[in-house]
Parts: sequence; structure tokens; C-alpha cells
Amino acid sequence: MGAAFAATLWLCVAPASADNVCVSCDGPSAVYSCSYAPDANGQTPARSARSMQFVCIQDVARQYQHSSCSVNRNQLGPCNGQVHMIPQNAAAGPPTNAADNEAAVQTPAPVVPPNKQREPPTVVEMAKRTAASTNKQIKKSARKVSKAAKSTWRCVTTLFSKC
Repeated sequence: MGAAFAATLWLCVAPASADNVCVSCDGPSAVYSCSYAPDANGQTPARSARSMQFVCIQDVARQYQHSSCSVNRNQLGPCNGQVHMIPQNAAAGPPTNAADNEAAVQTPAPVVPPNKQREPPTVVEMAKRTAASTNKQIKKSARKVSKAAKSTWRCVTTLFSKC
């Protein structure tokens, strides 16, 4: 009984098969079940899972004009997306240089609001900024206390006539 339950549970949570990749895209949003098209003999090319993922992302993004695509690694069970077949003459794997890799898969750059300061790169820089900020606040507070003390002294020395 326990072994049957474990086997059933494994089948429910097993990822999509190695010859099928689930690709999620944005701009416009869509999901694709991607696999290699069989050749004339009905055989699919033997390629690594990583190579297939890269080729799927690149081919889907190019063909359907998406702004960005990624492999859905958390997919449980079969992919419920539009079927996309990769032609036999598709690239065999990821590019060798960084420029090709950036062109193939676009990742949006983080947006930094213009009015926010950037985070300091080191703890030392953070401590310097904190010390400088604290020093400014202390000087500002000292000026206000000094002004209040002078005003109070003037008020007392004039017997409250210039308050």
C-alpha cells in the first residue's frame, strides 16, 4: 500500500519529460510546450536538456516575437501550453560568447528611482555615509539648541521684556 502511494505521488509531482520543455513568455504573455520535431525516420535529435531549453527559449521568442522568455522549471506534470516544435536545423546549444547570450534572452534591467540613493557597495562605505549623516544632524540640532539658549538668555536678562 505504501509503495503504491509513493509511486502515485511521484508521478503527480514528477517534472515534465526530458524531451519536452515548458516555456513561459512575456510581452505578450504566453506558455509553450516545446519539443524537437522528429526527422524523416521519426527520430528526435539527441541533445542535452540544457541545450534544448536554450534552443526552445530562443526559437519561441524569435518566432512569436516575445520580449522575454524563460523555462518554467517549477512545472509539475505535463505543460499546458501551446505546442511548439523545434525544426531539425535549429541551433545545437547555447552561444559561446556573452554578446550572443544577451541577444538571445533579454532580461529587464532593474529600475532605480532617480530620487533614491544607491546602496553602498561595502559596509565601510555604508558606515561612512551613516557617520556623515549623523554628523550633519548633530550640527543642525546644535544650531537650534544654541539659538533657543540665546533667545532664552536674552529674555531672562531683559526681565522678560524682549521675549
